[in-house]
Amino acid sequence: MGYSGFLLLPEAIFEALGFKDLRTDLSRIRLANGSFVEVSSIYGTIRFQDLGAEAGGRVQTCEGAEEVLIGIDGLRGLAITVDGCMKMCYARTC
Repeated sequence: MGYSGFLLLPEAIFEALGFKDLRTDLSRIRLANGSFVEVSSIYGTIRFQDLGAEAGGRVQTCEGAEEVLIGIDGLRGLAITVDGCMKMCYARTC
């Protein structure tokens, strides 16, 4: 099971973008391992400039987040192809 949300950012990036200075929502989410974590979230937009596409949703952060994760909600409207042999990932709008 993977991340099904919109966008998860490490706390340092969330803060650098100025999100921490805005009014954020606090909630608890369940992780794939069954544990719970508190997350701060705010509405934001992802722009895929090369595709001419954008998506809006809840941008989240939590203690211990170390990577940027684009979830299923953040990829809606895109067709993603992963080529493990060529070590490439391709995207197009659908």
